[in-house]
Amino acid sequence: MNAITRTALATFFVWLIAGTANAQLGQPLRLYNALDPWRFIGDGREAYVPPSSTAVSGRANETFERADTFRGAMRNNMRGIGRLAIHLRRTATREEGVTWCTAWLIAPEVIITNNHCYPSNENFDPAIEVVEAQVIFGYFRPGEDQGGEILRVPAGAAHQVLEVLEENRGLDYSLLRISDTNNETDEFAGLVGSGRPIPFDPRLPLPDERLYVVQHPMSRPMQVSQFGCLSSPNPITPTSRVLEHTCQTLPGSSGSAIFAQSDNRIIGLHFGTDEGVDGTHAFNRAMLVSRIVAQSPYLRRTMGRQHPHLFPDLADSRFNVYFEWDRSNLNQAALETIDAFVEGNRQRGRAIEIIEIRGHTDRSFDDIDHQLGLSQRCANIVRDALTARGIPLDVIHVDALGAEEPARLVRGREPLNRRTEVYVVYSQTN
Repeated sequence: MNAITRTALATFFVWLIAGTANAQLGQPLRLYNALDPWRFIGDGREAYVPPSSTAVSGRANETFERADTFRGAMRNNMRGIGRLAIHLRRTATREEGVTWCTAWLIAPEVIITNNHCYPSNENFDPAIEVVEAQVIFGYFRPGEDQGGEILRVPAGAAHQVLEVLEENRGLDYSLLRISDTNNETDEFAGLVGSGRPIPFDPRLPLPDERLYVVQHPMSRPMQVSQFGCLSSPNPITPTSRVLEHTCQTLPGSSGSAIFAQSDNRIIGLHFGTDEGVDGTHAFNRAMLVSRIVAQSPYLRRTMGRQHPHLFPDLADSRFNVYFEWDRSNLNQAALETIDAFVEGNRQRGRAIEIIEIRGHTDRSFDDIDHQLGLSQRCANIVRDALTARGIPLDVIHVDALGAEEPARLVRGREPLNRRTEVYVVYSQTN
């Protein structure tokens, strides 16, 4: 993003809280269609579509895949990714338009997107006001209405943007609070309210690591870019903030989640492109999630206690229980590990707020169902061992991940991958 573009954005984007303050909560939201009539502000659409890259290195954008063709962990993560629509009005002329970005759910009723998509009052432009801002989940396929494209999304999938909770211009992110839904009948029931986050990957990407991007390019139905989608061949230093990548994006992709293919965890927040002197796009650019997590007071304060596996340094206690190959019984070493934790907990005398148990297997099986079933049995037996030793069942949350999140990126039998992770957070009230 060059200096001219940044200047235009600083002039154009507004404090969205002001625009949504008068909206009537509980009223049905208008769903903005990709082909809604436009009344442009300025000279055209480019005046207010947040810039992302076009094709990297001049390649044609022929590598997008429809998101609804994916299954498993990838599809499950996509449920938390939405299209962000911002309805704008120029106060002097009453001209209106809609601009789009991508956003994703990170906590109960909280989404994250780029700050240049949704800034706060430091960038407020009194010449422009926001009529409404909304995010919709589950926009996988368009519908048809009299030959024109319309949105086809589940009931309860549209949510109003209410306020900016936190922003960081240097890291180009904004955390936004959105309205919840009371619809209990569709597949999105409880998604926003529960805020089950898409898993973060706090590590630094490897050179030429395989990635994929889930996005709403040009406001269209959700798309995936994974072919030729790699991190930069240059190593990322410990002080780096930016992940350079070769994944295809378009305007509207700003705020997209960059996933590591190895474990289906988010590793970056896409924000723009690095335009070369000859006008080509050498790399697209994303903020490293690890840097956002390290700098965000909100994420560390809220999610650190709700989901300690995302912030291991904030867990009060953590340990791993390891298993023999293709076995789910506890051997002597595993029992000693559990007994040591229980005894240490007794000596502390503190109430436990939450225990997260996450079962994993190695990659020696091609059968995904077997991997998931084995990791579930391993997690369950650790849970049962803890409750048999007096740990309350109602504080324990169990997840089975199969081979999706290996400790070591190797195939075959790997003892370090055959593990059940246990994260403990103690109550702050005693």
